[in-house]
Amino acid sequence: MTDVIKVLLNLQMPTMLIVAGLLIIILGFVTKIGGIIEVSREQKRFTIPIGLFLLVLGIVLNFASSPTPTPPTTTTTPTPPTTTTTTTPPTTTTTTGEKPPLDNSNIEPTVTYNEPTVTYNMNKIDSRSSYADIMIGNQNISGTFIVERLTLNWDYSKCPQFTNVPDLSADVMKESEYTASLTQKSDSKVLDDREFKYPPNDVDKFSIFINHSKNGVYTVWFDFDYYLFGNEDTKNKKTENKVISYCNKS
Repeated sequence: MTDVIKVLLNLQMPTMLIVAGLLIIILGFVTKIGGIIEVSREQKRFTIPIGLFLLVLGIVLNFASSPTPTPPTTTTTPTPPTTTTTTTPPTTTTTTGEKPPLDNSNIEPTVTYNEPTVTYNMNKIDSRSSYADIMIGNQNISGTFIVERLTLNWDYSKCPQFTNVPDLSADVMKESEYTASLTQKSDSKVLDDREFKYPPNDVDKFSIFINHSKNGVYTVWFDFDYYLFGNEDTKNKKTENKVISYCNKS
């Protein structure tokens, strides 16, 4: 009996209510307790409802007092960063008398301009005539150049302390060969106003016979207009200067 009392004392309140409810319900079905105490019919009428009430109350309190299950705690351990170590092998310098490699970092690349290629030469024939060669073509790009208005230009200056010879005859034009006379003043003359087409690797030669005074210094150059086929942006190309100089005492 003592052990039963200790167990009841250690039980929690909901459990005690459940146990008490069960005992009272059991008492509702017996007529005598230990053959001494008699349970009347009126007492049984109240005993069973009270036992059921205590039983239900104990069950409800037992569920209400049950601890809410706590989800397991996930601990995330930070991963340390991965360190990659690159080992650079030592540089070995061997002196064998060989020249070091050239440093090309400061060498500028060759620039190819989108314009016709021109070669210009001036040759003296005698004191009153000269001969010019011009090679015009397309050796730069894959397009086609249109060249027009081939023009002869010159600047004139007198020979110091010498007299001048009058102007000579006018020019006579032939196909790709021209004759021109330089006057004793700076001027220009259109040699050919036709259009010439230059697809890739095409070159034409223009020969010009030049008459001039045998007393004077002439700076001679040629120029022409051109544009790339399909693009009407016209530009002008000028050759280098050549000097014709004859200064004779009269």
